[in-house]
Amino acid sequence: MNSVTTLRSISGAGSSAAQNYARQPDASKSTSSLSKIVVPANKSGATIKASIYIGNNIVGMLRSLSNLLEVASSSQAFSYTNIHVADGTRVSVVNASGDLGRTLERINELVEKAEVNGGNLLSSTSRDLTLKTSQYGGSLDVRPQPLDLAGLGLEDIDLFEEGGVENALAKVEIAISIAQARVDTLRQLDSVLNGTGGFASAYDNFSATGRTELRGVLVNLYA
Repeated sequence: MNSVTTLRSISGAGSSAAQNYARQPDASKSTSSLSKIVVPANKSGATIKASIYIGNNIVGMLRSLSNLLEVASSSQAFSYTNIHVADGTRVSVVNASGDLGRTLERINELVEKAEVNGGNLLSSTSRDLTLKTSQYGGSLDVRPQPLDLAGLGLEDIDLFEEGGVENALAKVEIAISIAQARVDTLRQLDSVLNGTGGFASAYDNFSATGRTELRGVLVNLYA
């Protein structure tokens, strides 16, 4: 099996558990090179690094949200009851719902900031991107790793419905795992683009185990 075929099979793989909650990178968007967003070589590296930076911020926000929901879950019987936390913060389902809404809105705002040339490595609605580079024959096709609400399965959350806080907490915990995995994948892509290693070991790992950090990202390498 050559590298092009192998990388296509990698990019089509995914976690069945994650698919129940979050939107996976869409292989149907990579059927034609004409549909890809081209990022010039002088922007490719910065595009990936900015996406990693934003992704790290989103992971941190999700972890803070998880902590808040854990506290709020103890006050569900009385939605307007305040629970005192050690640092003096007051938490209830009411104000947790407000914080949740603001946090989720901010996540989508951050994802929008990752847009370049009409494409976005963090958006579930973006087409695939072609990153121009001095390596790999001049271009590297990349599939977005969505960190927006649709991509993380965090749409339509209501803390006031029956079991709402527990459901929200479960979704956020899953979103943290998905987001961290996708940021890690972008880091791997960054090392590939910068020639700092990682691709060969990841490729060897796939050959030996059928699993790799590159899964879901690389669409094709033009050599």
